[in-house]
Formats: sequence, structure tokens, C-alpha cells
Amino acid sequence: MNLESTSEPSFHRGEYVGSGAYGEVFEGRYNTRKVAIKRFRVGQYSERLAAIDHEIAILKRLQCRHIIQFFGVRRVANDIYLITDFAEGGSLKSAIDNGRPMDWSIRKRIAQEIADGLAYIHHENILHRDLKSDNVLLTTHMEVKLCDFGFAVIKKSSEGHSTSAIRGTRLWLAPELLLEDRPRYSNKSDMYALGMVMWEMAAMCTHPFKTKPSVLAALLAVQAGEREQLPDHTPTGYRQWVELCWRQDPTERPEAHETSLVDDAQPVPQRTIADDDMLYDSSMYNSSAHGGNATLAGSLDKNSTKQDPTFDLNEVAVLSYKAGELDDVDATVSLVEMSDTGSGSGSGSVTKDDTKVLAMYLRASQGHRGTMHRVGEIHAEGRGTDRNEHGQSSPEEGTTTTTLMTSAPEGDGSGGTSWLRRTWRDGLAAIQSSLNSIKSSGVGDGIERTVLIRKAAEEGEATAQLELGDWYSSGMHVKQSSVEAAKWYTKSATQGDARAQFSLGWMYECGQGVKQNDIVAVKWYFKSANQEHSVAQFSLGRMYETGQGVKQNDVVAVKWYTKSANQGDARAQFNLGRMYETGRGVEQSDIEAVDWYTKSTNQGHSGAQFRLGWMYENGRGVEQSDAEAAKWYTKAAHQGFPRAQFNLGLMYESGRGVEQSDVDAIRWYTKSANQGYSDAQFSLGLMCETGRGVKQNDVDAVKWYTKSANQGDARTQFSLARMYETGRGVEQSDVEAAKWYTEAANQGHSDAQFPLGWMYENGRGVQQSDIEAAKWYTKSASGGYPRAQFNLGLMYEGGRGVEQSDIDAVRWYTKSANQGHSDAQFRLGLMYDDGRGVEQNDVKAVKWYTKSANQGHSDAQFRLGRMYDSGRGVKQSRAEAFRWYMKSAKRGYAHAQLNVGRMSEKDRGRAMLRK
Repeated sequence: MNLESTSEPSFHRGEYVGSGAYGEVFEGRYNTRKVAIKRFRVGQYSERLAAIDHEIAILKRLQCRHIIQFFGVRRVANDIYLITDFAEGGSLKSAIDNGRPMDWSIRKRIAQEIADGLAYIHHENILHRDLKSDNVLLTTHMEVKLCDFGFAVIKKSSEGHSTSAIRGTRLWLAPELLLEDRPRYSNKSDMYALGMVMWEMAAMCTHPFKTKPSVLAALLAVQAGEREQLPDHTPTGYRQWVELCWRQDPTERPEAHETSLVDDAQPVPQRTIADDDMLYDSSMYNSSAHGGNATLAGSLDKNSTKQDPTFDLNEVAVLSYKAGELDDVDATVSLVEMSDTGSGSGSGSVTKDDTKVLAMYLRASQGHRGTMHRVGEIHAEGRGTDRNEHGQSSPEEGTTTTTLMTSAPEGDGSGGTSWLRRTWRDGLAAIQSSLNSIKSSGVGDGIERTVLIRKAAEEGEATAQLELGDWYSSGMHVKQSSVEAAKWYTKSATQGDARAQFSLGWMYECGQGVKQNDIVAVKWYFKSANQEHSVAQFSLGRMYETGQGVKQNDVVAVKWYTKSANQGDARAQFNLGRMYETGRGVEQSDIEAVDWYTKSTNQGHSGAQFRLGWMYENGRGVEQSDAEAAKWYTKAAHQGFPRAQFNLGLMYESGRGVEQSDVDAIRWYTKSANQGYSDAQFSLGLMCETGRGVKQNDVDAVKWYTKSANQGDARTQFSLARMYETGRGVEQSDVEAAKWYTEAANQGHSDAQFPLGWMYENGRGVQQSDIEAAKWYTKSASGGYPRAQFNLGLMYEGGRGVEQSDIDAVRWYTKSANQGHSDAQFRLGLMYDDGRGVEQNDVKAVKWYTKSANQGHSDAQFRLGRMYDSGRGVKQSRAEAFRWYMKSAKRGYAHAQLNVGRMSEKDRGRAMLRK
């Protein structure tokens, strides 16, 4: 983890807010901004560092008003502090649960802002995978901030994610994730979850499918096309969008950027991010993004020749060294100004002419025609060339500048331009040679370049202004300042420099150094794109695709993607492939999609390689081929693409496209897991626990379960708690078991809620509490877990932790019994037998005794024998009574054994009388 270490934090930590799975959360301030500060204990969670890096990698990519903003990460002593927005309004779930007033205009705006946040992350090739009201934060003005990217996947420009395990909260999952053996997450699965969140707001309820007897029953209903019911008073437009998001076929669901809900809601004022708010240097932008050689050094290297140096920079080197000692740009400028007037003396002085010549060469190197002409004049005058021991100029190999001038070809419309260009290249070679000499002598070349580029920029040279903007943007040679960068980009862009126009558009889009403004961003992208700047063309396509700053238009998006793609931009080629695959803006064509994906993969685009593998795996646009799929997954995997590594592991595990090999599956799972990919971590834990591909090892299973659980996966948190409870792979610890059960239970994992209730009921790992036990049993029971429903029935029957109620006991016994729980079936039979909580009914008592008895429940078998023995609820039958008594007796039930003996004795007596 690349963290800044410091003895004192550059932020103020304030009041404790709460705690999560891996640390404590505090309210705090950075400069004047209120922030949330999450503290991780390095010693306690050292294995978590890779996962923190993974989450930070996601958060650093996201600069959107509707995404919780990441401001930085700091390391202080043994603590890591993660700094983000502070959402004072709490979660949307809390607002719903607390009955916070929300009229329909507010609900529509919240839904629209969630969709806007999804549109942004989808464009950044990220899937959220766990969208629900609990992961939507609100400001005091109820502006949306999407949070909790623990399950999110960085797609690296690839759509969809195939996994062998379901991620996210079950009742919010799209039906296609439940139907497939290897569920494929996509933008459309996030959109289904958006529909669920909209239902939560409409119904003011955060527990869907409460009427279903179990979670399984609810999931089966979703698979069959059933959906939750929206309240009758739901506005038509709102209802239609929910129904679109809930379409069974994911291809029929809208994309997030297509969502249009807000008609009468008032927008929230947009916030700009001040330059000093950022605690990290943005990696989204650098000089290479301009699509050309943005630095003078690059120009020098490009234009240098093999000729001998003809320009002496020793005095400039001395000046640079002195300025470097001062480490002061202003002082350096002053020294150069002294040289302009001929001031200074001794070995440290420079002449006015030498400095002017260097400045002109630098400007000429960037294509300034007027300066190129002046350079020619200087050479013609013999200034700026090497001097011999007598101080005279030394023409190269006896050739004078006059000869060069007169040798210019006649009829050349440029006059002396050919000679000037040749002389300019010679000068560049001299500059490069001298700079190399300076570098080899240990004197850096940064200061003199900074001074001269600044002077050229101030004199109006567009290319110098661009480079100065780059320096301020990156913090190279100067103190980083987005405001200064934007200023110089504006000057250069106004003069028509395409690269500066693109950079300025990017700054307006992101709100870096200027107030965020998508409309102005589009304006500058247009100017740059019309000069064939490929990255600007790509960005313009993206703006049209997402409707940022312009009216959404897939056709125009395709137009700009095509222009950029034809210039070889791999991202544009990938996006164009995606547009063809989905039929957006163009006629749907898997063949065209594959063609563009292939072009992108040929440039090493790992996301496109992953997508092309998917096309081969599914036979879309190409003949189905697991071998080709494995080939492309392998390419992406070798580039470190974690999803491809995981998918490749799946192919080795199943033997599809490659020779089956659990060992290779383990190898790729390990690579993916080491990058923090939780699906792979869980798979590794499972293989270690079961001994697939590796020697069975509970210790390693616990290690990988822990890594995945630390990312918030409720399934693995439950598995880890089970390992602690049973002492497998770790020292047995009820306290740790209770901790992990709690983490999973708080995410709605009903299987974890039940054992947590059991631990409270029995005082294992926690202080005994019937009230807490009943609370967790209720949560699990409401999620459809039959054992929890039975235990909750017992609590109501006994009045432990809840008010005694035979009626509620019968209600929960019935839910559990209907799922086949034999203990609940027996207790329900007793309640009907005794007429407690229900009207006494022998027939129903027999019905439930029979169901339980058929599962081997000895008490139920004995009771059923009695019913047959006495003819209650069934036709009297001693034979049936004896049969059920015998079954119960064989299981050691004492009363049944007595009855079997009694009936056998009577039968022997009757036999003797017959004799």
C-alpha cells in the first residue's frame, strides 16, 4: 500500500460515529470540510491492506456528486485513516425505517440521483453489485451519495462479470443471477436492484417479500416472474420505471443513463471540489493523455540528429545549478533576467545572447515559425555556436551559414525555410547534447526548463502554455495546482491547441481547478475533437452516451466513438464494440462487436480481452469455443485482470476449454484472490476446506474466508463464524464466532441470524439475553429460516424474551412446519391436540403428527400411535397404533416401549384363551 506516513495527521478527527467490520468511523474535518474518517488498525488488520488498496483503487476512480467522495488516505503510526464525504442525513434505509417524510417529488429525485450515480460508475466500467437502501447515503438536503463498494467490481472497460457464487443481498438480486449456475452480473442487474430500492421508497418498507414463507420461496417467485406489489397510490411514471427495471429479460431493462424520473423535483445545487480538498494526486490525467509528445524532452529526443554539438550551454548549466541550490523558481527567473541585461560576472555569469538563443531554440523546438526564423538569423550572425580558443565562431566542416543560405533551392515558396529547418535541427541536437552533459555532470535540467518554458508561456507560446499546464496538473517542477493548470490550459486552448482544449474539457468535466460544468466540458471536447484529437473524440462519445452536458444520443455517441476508434484508441474501440453488441446507436451486430473488441484486444486492452473471451464462451458473433474463451481469459489474466483470473480458474476447475486441473484452478484463484477479488478468496477457502486441488487444510480455509469476510461478504462471514464456533482451523472462540455471525446477520444473512440468536439464548460468546435471542430469531424467521421460526415459536409459547402468546407460537410453528421442520410439525400437532392457540382439532393434530413421525420424530410417532389406539382424528386401529409405538420404541422412547409391551402381553393372553 502506497501510503503517506506522518507523525501528525493533516486532518482533525472529531466525534466517534460508529464502527464497522474493520474499523471505527469518526466525524472529522479536513481544512474546512466536514469529512468521515475511518480508522483501521494496521496491526489488527494487516491482512486487510490489499483489500483496502482494492477499495481505494475503486474510490479514486470515482469523481461524481452522487458517489461518496474519497479525499485521501493517511497513515499515522500504526493506524490507517480513510477519508471520505460525511453524509449527515444517514442512510436511505434509516430514513425509510424511521418514517422520514418523503413526498413523491423527493422519492423521484432520489431515484434519479441513484440512477445518475449508477450511470457514472457503469461508464467507468464498475458494477456496484449490492445496491439497496442501506448503501444509499443522504445529505441533510437528501442528496444521494452511493456508498459501500465492498462488492463492487472494477470492470476495466468490460461489461458483465461471471462468478461461481452469488454476491449481494439475496432479495435485491436480479432473476438471471438466481437462474444461472455461474451468475453474470451486469449493468442490468444493478438496474434491477434500483427497481427494488424504488419499491422500498414507494412502500416505505425495507423488507421485501414479507408475505412469503421463506427467502427461498421469495427467490423462486422472482425466478418465476413474480414481483413485489407497489402501493396503489404510486404515480404512473414512477410505477412504469420500476416495472422496466424489473423486466425478467435483462436486455429489456433500461441503462442507468436512460432513466428519466425527475419532472417536478428540485435539483440539489451542485458542489465543486476545491483544489485544496484533494489529498492525493489524480492519476486519471497525465501528459500522455494529450496524444502527443507533451514535454520538451520528448521533442528534443524526437528531433535530435547525430551531428556534433554546435552550441555551448556551460554557462547556462552554472545558472541552473545556482538556481537549483536556491530551489526557488522566482530566484531562477531573476537570474535569467540578470542574464538578459548582461549583469553578473565571474564563472557564474551568463551572457544575454546565450540565454536568448537557448530560449529561442526551446520555442522553435515546439514549432513556433517566427522563432524558427529568428534562430536562422542568429546562426547567420554566428552567435550561439562553439567558440575556438581565440573566441571565434567555428563553422561546421568549413561550411558557412552564408553558403547554407545561398544553397537553398530556387523556387522554394518558403524562402529560407528549408535551411532554417535544417539549422533548427542542428540547434536541437546541440541543446540535447548540452543537456546530456549537464545531466551527466550531476546538474539537473528541470529548473532551466521551467524558467524558459514559463517565459515562453508568458510571451504567449501556446505549446509552452500547454506544457506549463501539464506541470501544474501533475506537480512536476512546480507545486501542484489545478487552478494554475486550468489557467494555462485556457490560454493555450484559446489559441487553438487541441491537446490543451482536451485537457481543459477534462478539468471542467471533473471540476478540477474550475467549477464543474459538463456543458463547458463538451464545448472544449468539441473544439479538440474537430481537430481529430482521438481522446477528445472518445470523451465526446462518452458524454453523448451518458447524456452529460448534452442531450443523450447513442447515434452521435457512436459517431464519435467511431472517429476515435479509427484512429486506434483502444477504449473507443471497446466502447464501439459494446454499442454494436447491445444495438445502441447502431443496428445490433455481434459480428461488428467482435471485430471492434478484437481491434481493442490487439492493443492489449484487458477489458476487451475479457469481453472477447465471453463472446467465445457464449458463441456470440463467433463460433462458440471454450478454447478461444480460455485463450482470451488467459491474456487478460496475465495482465493482472482479477475477473479474468477468476474465470480462468473456473474453466480449469470444470475442464472447459483447457485440460481439467484443480491445481491450475487454485493457481488462478490465488492470483485473483491476492488482488482482493472476494469471489476468488471464497473459492480458495472452499477448496482448502474440501481438499479440492490442495491438501485439505482448515487453517488455509480460514485464512481465505477471513480475507473475503473482511470485504463484507455475508456468506463468508457466516462460514468463518462456523469455523470459530467449531474450532476448525482456528482456536475455538465463541466470542469470535458471535462477532462474525453478527457481521453477517447485520447484512440480512438469515442463516447467520439464527445461530446468533442461539448464542444469545444460551449465553455463548455473548451475555445471555432472551430478548436479543428473540430479536435475532425474529429477523431470521422473517427471512424464512425454518429453525429460527421454530425457536421463535418456542419463545412465544414459553414467554421468554417476548410476551407469552400461544397464537404467535402457532403462527411461527406453522411457518416452520410448512417448510418441513419436524420439531415444528410435532409442536403444531400438540397445539391442535391440546387446543392451545388454535381451536382443538384431532384431525389436524393427526395430520401434523404424521408429517413429523414420517421424518422419524419419536415423540410424534408415540403420539400418533395413541391417536390410532384411541381412534381420535383417525379410524381406530390397534395394528397402526402398534406400528407407530414400535417405531418410537426402537428410538428409545420409554412410554412407547411400555405400550408395546402392554399390547404384546394382551395379544399373548388372547392367544392363550383361543387355545
